[in-house]
Amino acid sequence: MRKIYLCRTAAIAGLVVLGAFASAFFDPTIAISRAVTGNALTIHYKGAHARTIELLINGQSMATRTVNPNDSSGNAYFSIDPLAMQDGQNTVEIKIYSVKGRLLGIKKSTIDAGTVAEAPFFMKAPSMGQTVQGSVRISVGMSQSFTSPYVSFFIDNKLRSFSNTPPFTFDWDTTSEPNGWHTLQSWLVSNSETYKTQSLKVFVNNPGGMTPRESQSQVEPAKTNPVKSTVKPMPVKTAPKASQTQPKVSGLVGMNQIHSHLYGSAQSTKPIVVAGPSMAGPRQLIPKYVTANSLKKNAVALAEPEARFVSITNGTRLMSSNSAYMTGTFSILLNGAFVPFDVQPRIDQGIPMTPIRYLLQQDGGTVRWDNLTKTVTAKDEGKSLWVRIGDNIAKVNSAEMTLDKAPYIDGSRAIVPLSFIRDALKVDVQYDKTTNHVLITSRK
Repeated sequence: MRKIYLCRTAAIAGLVVLGAFASAFFDPTIAISRAVTGNALTIHYKGAHARTIELLINGQSMATRTVNPNDSSGNAYFSIDPLAMQDGQNTVEIKIYSVKGRLLGIKKSTIDAGTVAEAPFFMKAPSMGQTVQGSVRISVGMSQSFTSPYVSFFIDNKLRSFSNTPPFTFDWDTTSEPNGWHTLQSWLVSNSETYKTQSLKVFVNNPGGMTPRESQSQVEPAKTNPVKSTVKPMPVKTAPKASQTQPKVSGLVGMNQIHSHLYGSAQSTKPIVVAGPSMAGPRQLIPKYVTANSLKKNAVALAEPEARFVSITNGTRLMSSNSAYMTGTFSILLNGAFVPFDVQPRIDQGIPMTPIRYLLQQDGGTVRWDNLTKTVTAKDEGKSLWVRIGDNIAKVNSAEMTLDKAPYIDGSRAIVPLSFIRDALKVDVQYDKTTNHVLITSRK
């Protein structure tokens, strides 16, 4: 009898070891299904008691889904955000985890950004690879209706113009640009939703236009022989020689990357007033971070009334016209580039709040979440940040800081006051009442 008992015990132990071996060395089956074009993903798994399914695009966590851990198979559904896609091929990765957070399996695939369902907002003109010169009208189209759409135009990732009235166009003066390839893109914001067109490249080829040398970052003025005189010499204004490959730049020489039309022609001996970028609608809106200090001495600065912008500091409350606390959502531009969020920044009882992860990651920082203690630890701009959900005391490099509002969770994202970002990273944060954008700029 004792011998039979020992045999049964050994058999049971063998089954346990075999089960552990199978669990450790045999991955579950994971399949990713998607239509030829579209942004919906269906994930089917089999052979694992999973609890969480995670979607990553190009190594960045995009979303998670919970499933029943009592089942050894199941499905999960995701929607691909076009804003998370890069041009060309993108790596899509699915990870499944157990109840205890152990990684059970990984499945990778690739998706071409061009096969994702076309966003309802797209670039109509110019076309990809087109050669352009002079004044070029950039126009966009919409395949659906938007409520109070706000369209932004970018050239080489620099914000050039806003437009909030149809038709949504921007007249681009290419004579102010170096000859060569340039990247165009447009963004639309409507009711907290953000859409972007695919980036396209056009080739600027203006006769006699600027063509920078590889070893130079700026156009060199033509060299002239020094004039010996007791009288202070006046600037020499001569036409460029035929042997020179670089034209002499004359007129206003203050070059600004956003409003490059604020200097004279590169071909004339006299300053030429070039019409600036125009847009449909009654006015042109200039972003706050284009200031007089960002233009060189002789450039003309276009300024908007300061009352349009509100500096976000600790204790700031945004008020509506009827003296009530503002509510709603807004978009964030970090050093001139929109930050894509899966949970939108918002005004909560007058306090501007933002999800912390994507904002710091776009700035080059790292963010870690501890689900057990409900804390966020991050590193950015050489600073160590610590916040805890429900606690209005945060830490920056171990120094305590009182927050306007305790952080909270919304849509699996930690939401913190924008004033904390300002004080922690020493950046300037301003709310633009006209565009409903928040502009975050690094201090020089």
